[in-house]
Amino acid sequence: MIPFDFDYVKPESIQEAISIFRQWDAEGKEPKYFCGGTEIITMARLSQLHTKGIIDIKGIPDCRLLEWQNDLLVIGSAISLAQLEAVQYFPLLSRVCNRIADHTSRCKITIGGNICGKIMYREAILPLLVANAKLHIATDDGIKQVSIHDVIEREVQLLPHEFLLKIAVDRQVTTLPYLSEKRTRIDRIGYPIVSIAAIHNQGEVHIAFSGVCSFPFRSEKVEQALNDQTLSLEKRISSAIQEFPESVMEDHHASASFRKFIVHNLMLDTIERFERA
Repeated sequence: MIPFDFDYVKPESIQEAISIFRQWDAEGKEPKYFCGGTEIITMARLSQLHTKGIIDIKGIPDCRLLEWQNDLLVIGSAISLAQLEAVQYFPLLSRVCNRIADHTSRCKITIGGNICGKIMYREAILPLLVANAKLHIATDDGIKQVSIHDVIEREVQLLPHEFLLKIAVDRQVTTLPYLSEKRTRIDRIGYPIVSIAAIHNQGEVHIAFSGVCSFPFRSEKVEQALNDQTLSLEKRISSAIQEFPESVMEDHHASASFRKFIVHNLMLDTIERFERA
């Protein structure tokens, strides 16, 4: 049970949603955009979040898109992980979504919520990082299109009144050879000790990670090391680990040394499988 009252509205346009946000913000309601709602509900129940205004963006048509538009796969932010798992338009994304939470939860968790949430793992972002996805952001002036790499820096960098509307991925990327692997402490669907998503594009490995550091990431320096054919495979992987954007995480799920061991073996297996293909 959520221990506080709040106003709820389900606008049907970007302009209406942002107008309501600005009005409620001025009134001190600390409004929140709501998509799947799993994280908001959980944090509210634990008294880790408070708001007097919820703006449900599922009523905005673009948020519910899941279709091919010429050579682009367009995914609305309100599309659930279960929907993405089922359609197989982007097999790597479907594979990653299949390992996030249980099926009942995946029917509620949305791609937008997973990308923009506060939980540090946010695994659904990994295929989008290696695919160089474009994010369509709802703003005061309409819709702006930006590279995912220009918006993702540990967390999604949006102004308070802005929200993720939809995602676009080039068709060609969705057809490339891919690998997705996840290692957890116990359960198949638990939080990752290490989760990776990778594609093989024009002889190079593009790879993104979750569970290794305190945020999901894809690193140009890591990929440069992995694709450096002048080095032995072991040296390439060791150099890549040294280029991680922060120290490998240590928590109750796994030690830093165990995580390094796991990620080393996953990168080794990924490269060997791509190079054998």
